[in-house]
Amino acid sequence: MKAQLKVGKGDGDLPSIPGVTAYVIPDDYKGSLPTVMADVSAAAEAAPAVVAVKAPVVNPPKEDSIVSGVTVIGVVIGLLLVPI
Repeated sequence: MKAQLKVGKGDGDLPSIPGVTAYVIPDDYKGSLPTVMADVSAAAEAAPAVVAVKAPVVNPPKEDSIVSGVTVIGVVIGLLLVPI
């Protein structure tokens, strides 16, 4: 299903909208499901194999300090909220 909604004085048409524009790629409903699936599997077998390469795992540096940025922000917010 395809549709196009124009707002205001919008101009320009999207391709392949039934009743509005010409079809860029005409729809083809001649093949049956087994025929189409055979074509898809043949294309998948003919395609070159893609090998996934994993990126090396980089461990983030560990902080040994007790005082960090999050700790400072938490203390400041806590001190500001104590009177409330």
